[in-house]
Amino acid sequence: MTERVDDIVEVCLLAGKLMLESGGETYRVEDTMTRIAASFGMPRSHGYVTPTAIIFSVEGTDSTRLIRISERSTDLAKVAVVNDISRVVAVNISMVKRRNAALKTKFNEPEQLLARIAPVRKPTTAVNEAGKSQIVR
Repeated sequence: MTERVDDIVEVCLLAGKLMLESGGETYRVEDTMTRIAASFGMPRSHGYVTPTAIIFSVEGTDSTRLIRISERSTDLAKVAVVNDISRVVAVNISMVKRRNAALKTKFNEPEQLLARIAPVRKPTTAVNEAGKSQIVR
């Protein structure tokens, strides 16, 4: 495979792996990987996802990649972020490397990820009319 195709397949597999390890449904993982590949000009990609493995290939290339999924949990915030990233991918090879780095970076700092997905307002206290402190949201 060319370097460009390798990079795109790597992004697709990383997105799929993150989604599957975080509790994403297999059909959604397949759809997301196919959408990413199509965004980069590869409309003829094929993914087959089970709860323990992802097989992915792009037509016209010599390679099919398989990755095993050995750890799974439920973190739907990660699934949502990967879905968001897949929807904004542009057809530009420099974007592939940035998206790959973005996926890796986002999941090294879970607090920042959660803050981006669902910002939590910190409760503050105020004094009410009776002179007692109360939590204000």
